[in-house]
Amino acid sequence: MRSTLIIFFVCCISIQFVYAQDSSTIGKQIDSLSTIRENLATTLKTLKKQLSDLETLRFRREAEKMSAAGIVVALKSDGEFKNAPAPASTVHKIISQNTDVKVIGYTSDYFKVVYDSEVGFIHEIYFPENEALDCLALRDPIEKSTELTSK
Repeated sequence: MRSTLIIFFVCCISIQFVYAQDSSTIGKQIDSLSTIRENLATTLKTLKKQLSDLETLRFRREAEKMSAAGIVVALKSDGEFKNAPAPASTVHKIISQNTDVKVIGYTSDYFKVVYDSEVGFIHEIYFPENEALDCLALRDPIEKSTELTSK
């Protein structure tokens, strides 16, 4: 009976030792998986940023192509043709609704346009919803012009 009790006791200790080793191994595996998850989250964040940068670059390239060629758009209402992209700038003329202007740039809520061989600025509210114009508006601001120039 004593030997049976000793064998039982040794078995219990062995099982407890094996269980302790298994739980230690499981704990290490959990720690390892947590580290891998953190690394994947960091990598995903980096990839999302790179994708965003690529999308921005694609929009800018499309905008540059459109800007170089210009986009002809009819105004949705009478528009103020200004000498600078600012609310307080001088209105050079009023361009009638449905008149075509050639959009060549965008800055500070104003499209840079060519009309009657002159370059000026018209606020974006005078333009219809247009995917090409939306794309153009995403590019870097153009240099601000302080007066009208002939083209």
